[in-house]
Amino acid sequence: MKRACLSCAVAAFLSGFPTTPHPWHVYAGEVRIIELPTTKDYLINPNTILIQNAADQEIVFHLTSDAEKSKLLRLGSNETRLFSDGVSTTYVIDVPTEGSGSVRYALQGSRRYQIDWNGERWDVRELTTK
Repeated sequence: MKRACLSCAVAAFLSGFPTTPHPWHVYAGEVRIIELPTTKDYLINPNTILIQNAADQEIVFHLTSDAEKSKLLRLGSNETRLFSDGVSTTYVIDVPTEGSGSVRYALQGSRRYQIDWNGERWDVRELTTK
């Protein structure tokens, strides 16, 4: 089954024209969803994302938005933080894995994400409420 790249699909939808594929692709099916109890539910600004480090070690990653170049960021073990450039509603996170390259995911503003280690590479999951 052929999958459409989420970043290209969004760009094509917003512009009304097909876009030229970029050198890396983020596929919509790669970000899984984890449901949270409704007690954890609160509103997040449309140009802000919440990222939670579920690993027992610090995570170093790059975060890129439409308005800003890639920034090198860190999240401590079990740390949760809001990220925003004040304008963008889409972000790309790039989490390097020593010896295995990196994984990239498209993130949407006003959503919550969790990063954890699956034994082979870093995973990013969207957190939602029940």
